[in-house]
Amino acid sequence: MICGANRTISTFRLVNASGSDKTTEYSAVATLTGVGVYIESNKPELDLVLGTKPGVEAYTMSGDALDLTDIRVGDKVTDDKSNTFFVQGIKRYEDNDDTSNHLEVLIHKETVRYTD
Repeated sequence: MICGANRTISTFRLVNASGSDKTTEYSAVATLTGVGVYIESNKPELDLVLGTKPGVEAYTMSGDALDLTDIRVGDKVTDDKSNTFFVQGIKRYEDNDDTSNHLEVLIHKETVRYTD
């Protein structure tokens, strides 16, 4: 568990669905469960640099490399506050002498935009 965790997450792997429609879905069984992570919202200026689309909020999720052993781009992440995110990128910080091994995972979620 990462020091200062503010969320507990589970992850679900994207799998190909069976059938003729060839749609994709997420596994019903979590790949990882009960993992303590720290999730923070990215600043709007960073969203511009990353090219985040309108209606999508970007976040950075930090976690211990030993806890997030099996996370991949495309995975669905659910947290203990009923939020759903999707993994966009993973940056690994391993074999460091000055800090513990950890991951920074770029995640996003779609937001509801209300119009009149």
